[in-house]
Amino acid sequence: IVKGTAYELPYIPIRQNGTEVDDFVKYFHIPEITREDVNRCPSGLVYLHIHRATGLPIKDCITGSSDPFCRVKLNGEKLFKTQIVYSNLDPVFDYFEDFFVRNLLESDVTLELMDYDSVVK
Repeated sequence: IVKGTAYELPYIPIRQNGTEVDDFVKYFHIPEITREDVNRCPSGLVYLHIHRATGLPIKDCITGSSDPFCRVKLNGEKLFKTQIVYSNLDPVFDYFEDFFVRNLLESDVTLELMDYDSVVK
C-alpha cells in the first residue's frame, strides 16, 4: 500500500518512448489554468494515471499467478478501482482517472493493490 500526501510520496519519473517527460501538462493533456482560477476554487482536481505493477507475489497456488487490480480511496472512502488483469504478476493497467478533492494539501489518497480471488473468497 502506498499511502501519503503528494509531498511524502517518492519522485517517480514518467517516461514516454524511453525518455523522461518533463512537461506534465503536455503529457497528461491538462488545460492551462491561471493562479486566479486556482484561488477561486477551494478544491482541486487530481489527475491519476495507474500505469503498472511489477514483481507481484503469487496469490493463487493453483495457477501460480495473481489476478491483480488497484483500488483507490480518498480519505478512507472508496473512489474507484481499475480493471482486473487476470493471471499476471506484472500487470499493465494503464488506467486514467481524475477526481476532485476539497483540500489538496490535507487529502489522503490511498492506492491498494489487491488480488481478485483473495477479495472474493
